[in-house]
Amino acid sequence: MKTIRNRKRTKIMRVFTGAILGATLVLFTGVFTALAATTAKEEPDLEATGSISVTMQTADKTAVPGGKLEAFRIAEVYAENGFKFRYIAPFTDMKDDISEKANLDGQNSTIAGNAVTIADNGSLSGTSVTVGDDGVAKFSGLALGIYMIRQRDEDAADGYAAISPFIVTIPYYDKAVLTEDGGMIKAQYDVDATPKVEAVKPVLEPCKADPPARKIVEST
Repeated sequence: MKTIRNRKRTKIMRVFTGAILGATLVLFTGVFTALAATTAKEEPDLEATGSISVTMQTADKTAVPGGKLEAFRIAEVYAENGFKFRYIAPFTDMKDDISEKANLDGQNSTIAGNAVTIADNGSLSGTSVTVGDDGVAKFSGLALGIYMIRQRDEDAADGYAAISPFIVTIPYYDKAVLTEDGGMIKAQYDVDATPKVEAVKPVLEPCKADPPARKIVEST
């Protein structure tokens, strides 16, 4: 009798364990399916235009009005098994990876610096916008692509250093912003950027040493 009861218990445990594992697999499969659905990016509207709003402010969020910013379009968007970026003239010799899977945030300063070098070597001028009284400079009606934003030293606001160049992409994707059906990451065309703005550090002149004392000898 004990053997039969043990066998029944073993069978019940196997059924119970199998039910738990089955439920667990269904649960995790559902989670992975949901994650896979939300990681897909919405296809951009290649005919759309976008904007870049740059807020110039200090670390304590004080607006820094005055000065100018320049925007250079260095790459365009094209459709090929989805969408991709590719450099446009005169930036076609740049070697930095801007494929869809590239980590553009991780190489933002490198790409921007290389684009600045090409712009300076070719004496190129970008689209220039004046920073308003609210500290905001806005570039509107922009075609899709990658843009390099820079500020020349002579275009910085009085008392402040020029910001470091940086890049932005139109469109861009925020994992927290999904399409209405929740199945894809939404393409966004209006970019807000807040670069680091710092005051010019005063240049301290070295102190001049006092002239050496002269010993006066009086003759008798």
